[in-house]
Amino acid sequence: MGDPARAARFRWTIRRKLLALGAGTLIPVALLLVYWVWVEAREATRDVEARLRLAGEQAAAQVELLLEGLTGHVEALAAHPEIRGGDARTAARLLRGVAAEHPELEGLLVVDAEGRARVSATPEPVGAGIAIGDRPWFRAVRAGRRPVVGDFQVGRLTGYPVAIVAAPLLGPGQAFEGAVAGGVSLRRLHTLFAGLPFWGGITVTVLDADGRILAHAPGADESLLGRPLPSLGALAEGGRKVSRLAWLDGEERLAGLAHVPRARWRVVASAPSAVVRDRVEREVRAIGLPLLVLLGLAAAAGLLIARRVWRPLEALTAAVTRLPREAALRVRVDSTDEVGDLARAFDEMTVQVETARADLERQIAELGALSEAGRLLTSTLELSQVLQRLAELARARLDVDVVRIWLREGASNDYRLHAQAGATRDPEEFRMHLEPGQGLVGWIMDHREALVLADVQADPRLTNRAWATAEDLHAFLGIPIVLEDTPVGVLACVRRARREFSADDVRLARLFAPPAAVAILNARLYDEARGRTRQLELLHEAARTVAGEREITRLLQRLVETARSLTGARYAALALFEKDGTLCEFFTDGLDPEARARIGPPPQGRGLLGHIFASTRSLRLDDLTAHPDSVGFPPGHPTMRSLLAVPIGLKGETLGALYLTEKAGGFSEDDEARLNTLGADAAVALENAELVSSLRRALDGLEQAQGRLVESEALRAVGQLAAGMAHHLNNILAVVRGRTSLLLQGALDPAIRRGLEIVERAAVDGADVVRRLQAFSRPPRATGATRVDLNGLVQEVLELTRPRWRDEAERRGIAIEARVEAGDVPHVAASHEPLREALVNVVFNAIDAMPSGGRLVVRTWAADGRVQCAVADTGFGMPEEVRRRALEPFFTTKGPKSRGLGLSVCHGVVRRYGGELRVESRPGQGTTVTLSLPEATAESAPAREPGRPVALPDRLRVLVIDDDAAVREILAESLAAHGHLVTQASDGAEGLAMFRAARHDFVFTDLGMPGMTGAQVAEAIKAQSRATPVVLVTGWDEEETRATRAGGAWDAVINKPFDPNTLAEVIARVARPA
Repeated sequence: MGDPARAARFRWTIRRKLLALGAGTLIPVALLLVYWVWVEAREATRDVEARLRLAGEQAAAQVELLLEGLTGHVEALAAHPEIRGGDARTAARLLRGVAAEHPELEGLLVVDAEGRARVSATPEPVGAGIAIGDRPWFRAVRAGRRPVVGDFQVGRLTGYPVAIVAAPLLGPGQAFEGAVAGGVSLRRLHTLFAGLPFWGGITVTVLDADGRILAHAPGADESLLGRPLPSLGALAEGGRKVSRLAWLDGEERLAGLAHVPRARWRVVASAPSAVVRDRVEREVRAIGLPLLVLLGLAAAAGLLIARRVWRPLEALTAAVTRLPREAALRVRVDSTDEVGDLARAFDEMTVQVETARADLERQIAELGALSEAGRLLTSTLELSQVLQRLAELARARLDVDVVRIWLREGASNDYRLHAQAGATRDPEEFRMHLEPGQGLVGWIMDHREALVLADVQADPRLTNRAWATAEDLHAFLGIPIVLEDTPVGVLACVRRARREFSADDVRLARLFAPPAAVAILNARLYDEARGRTRQLELLHEAARTVAGEREITRLLQRLVETARSLTGARYAALALFEKDGTLCEFFTDGLDPEARARIGPPPQGRGLLGHIFASTRSLRLDDLTAHPDSVGFPPGHPTMRSLLAVPIGLKGETLGALYLTEKAGGFSEDDEARLNTLGADAAVALENAELVSSLRRALDGLEQAQGRLVESEALRAVGQLAAGMAHHLNNILAVVRGRTSLLLQGALDPAIRRGLEIVERAAVDGADVVRRLQAFSRPPRATGATRVDLNGLVQEVLELTRPRWRDEAERRGIAIEARVEAGDVPHVAASHEPLREALVNVVFNAIDAMPSGGRLVVRTWAADGRVQCAVADTGFGMPEEVRRRALEPFFTTKGPKSRGLGLSVCHGVVRRYGGELRVESRPGQGTTVTLSLPEATAESAPAREPGRPVALPDRLRVLVIDDDAAVREILAESLAAHGHLVTQASDGAEGLAMFRAARHDFVFTDLGMPGMTGAQVAEAIKAQSRATPVVLVTGWDEEETRATRAGGAWDAVINKPFDPNTLAEVIARVARPA
């Protein structure tokens, strides 16, 4: 127990107890208040530092994005051919165009390797002593051979503060040839940060490597540009307070530092140190004073009230401590007094902080998505690549499973899948047709608004349900892609989970639609630029064709093809007029051979063509059926609606018309201008053709006179050679043809029969060639002329030569395209086999001239009572000196494999029937060989029908005499096959001995044999038995055989190679009973 005396000296009164109670309550609360102020100051400092760091990074990202784009523009200029080696004025115009599009670039110029300005975008002349060689950025570009971003400087051309962006001009071997440079306008640089939240006095400052100010925001105070920042050495990276960092006005500031990777620049985001102090003071005024009031009330109310106050304050303090770590923090307080209100206010504050944090994260995500989408748009102009990367980016940013991008094709209702990311299965279809409002895609396109579905498989509008089910897709988000206020496609995002998309998801997805629209626009502009380039190339090619082509028909056809390619029309045609306006020639393009064949006679200059001829003006119609002169179309003419026609005029005279039909969307003024250019080219071509034709007629007269002299000597040599080789070749061909005929008599397989028939035909043709070689040296004679269908013969020739131009070419790994352009031509007066052999020779020559492949065209047409046949190739052609000698016998450029008789023999065949043969060729442009033959008249003999077998007389005993065993055996077997009894003799003496020893009803003997000729054998047999028929079998020239005949010693002559049917015919004609 205590001391009673001491207790008496010190008594606890109620006041003292209350004072003690108040003091005991007030001191802890005061300490708690001090601790709370300290925590608030620390958290405020951290918050400011985080915001400064974020602001610095965002500002650095904006600067980096700007420098990346400007560097790309400067690099593109450095690669541009007009900058590298073009005209200075053209280069200056190009620089001014880029400067106009990008005002943030000032003083664009091109400097040479010595640093002298060569071309500038400014109006002032660059030769006024402007030298760049001393600039650090120029030395850096020259040393590094790569783009450089410089530091602060005052432009010598503009006088304004700039930072240079430069790219090198590199020549062969990375040789430095100069640079393209432009100044980043530092007066505009501060506008990059207009979207940053400048709260509480925050500023963003861009510094170069030397610490000089390049930009300062907010505000546009240009007096700060170029000034060094004080205490820069004390600035550390991050958002910490730097107590000794004095600002320009001496104020102490908190600073965060970020670097710009593309340059040596730094971005400083700073705020006054007073920001933290002011924030703590506001918190103290807002919370501390009420706490003091509550503290007084607690001291007056007693210990119980103090406890009810203390515990909530303790909970609130703990919550404040956990607030940076726990976003969804709540303070549980059962109180209706001010402490409870404070707790509820704290809860509301935590909700606001959480919302602000979510908003900030969403904004960062959106900015990141926009930044990545922007980089995609600058990486390539290929639409498919941009959309595919955009789909993959949207899939990652939106956290979805599948992203698909559908685009409408033109103005139709057809849609094509251009990009897809995340799908495990190939789509059922890459194209689909949707009526307006049909399907999910059609609904979005029709309503132009986003569509959000919790489960897409439950929606009846889903069209590709099987694919969606297989992919197990549910939550759906569709965003329309709008270009120039017109929906052009849909961005579809789908999740496999049934988690509905939020408003933030929709907002983020909308960010991907504008880049997709920009990519579509860029692709369209790029395609349009490529199309214009292609049009210029075609016009240039047309001009070159007019200047270099001398064959007017081929030239005009090329112009028609160029006009159609140039404008995208479906059909093109060129008509040439006579003096009275009727058509004399007609060229078309765009029609297949069947459609061209269905068209009746070409139009005769009436209707729209007559209108062009009469008015001499161009005509452009969107609906030609509404024009009063839309009449006179030939039968079978394709249906037309739109029309563009221009006259071909020269020296006040309309020579023809060039016109186009059927273009989607109709023809434009640009189309008309381009077609007028081609019309002018056609007029020049016609004038040149007339001049060349006059010159050619004069030259042809000289060439013909010279050619006749050369041919007379060559033909004499050919005749001597042909006489020596004919007998031997005919013996060989006789065996081939005879054996083939015997095989045909027993062959039942249709395929085998076709092959044997081809061999037999070839043997007959070979014999005909030998006969033509024999007759080559004699004057031309039109003997044996029949009516020959030239078009049918051309088809037969291509079929016969198919092994050369298709099969052999494919084995060699090349391709030769062969086609026939057959006109409506009458029959010609000629012989079928010689003319076919001549065309075969010409086709073989054309194939030999295309060792790397090419195109072979055989064309027929009729003009002026004659039928023309032209064989054109795209081979290496002939020089003029070779072309002049092409018809000379034995002249060849093919080496030992050729004898030089092909074109010579062809020329002889054509001349024999009153025709002409022309050779046109130019090195590198191919060769055209044209055969001109007279039309067949009514008196011409009909085409020869193949011989038919005739019935032989009764069985005969036949003697066969021939020194060639192979020919003798084929004669014997052919006769034995018809039931005759055959005896063989190898020479004339042996044959006479056999004839004397036994009776024979018929004798076949060779004409040319050693010892005793066939003529002598015939005379000897006739001397013994005048009634016994004797037939000469010969391979010599028919005329020579008739010349050696004396006194009717033999009854008939058979030329080798012979047809067994010929034997039957001869026996049936001359055989008599013994």
